[in-house]
Amino acid sequence: MPSSWWERWEERGQFFDKDACPIEGRKVWSPIDRAFEEWVQKYRRKRGVGEFGKEETAAISDLMRRMLAFRPEERPSAQEVLESEWIVKWVLPDFERSLQAQ
Repeated sequence: MPSSWWERWEERGQFFDKDACPIEGRKVWSPIDRAFEEWVQKYRRKRGVGEFGKEETAAISDLMRRMLAFRPEERPSAQEVLESEWIVKWVLPDFERSLQAQ
C-alpha cells in the first residue's frame, strides 16, 4: 500500500500492529508468485494439463502485478494489457491455433 494511504488509514490498527505486521489470527494472502504456484500450477499438475513454463510464468506474474497496482494511474490500460508479453507471445498464438483447428 502506498505510504501516503497507509498514514491516512485510521482503522489500520484493527488489522496491523505498530510494526505494520498483520495482527495474530488475521489471514494474509500469499505473494503473487506463491499464490500462482499454489492455485494455478498445482491445479494444472493435478489435472494433467501441464504447467506454464518459467518464461510464461514470469510474463503472467509481471502482468498481474501491474494490473493489481494500488494506484489506478499505475495500472496498464486495456491496450497495454493487449500488448503485454504474455498476450502477444502466448495467448494470441494459442487463440490463432484454436481458430485454425475449428
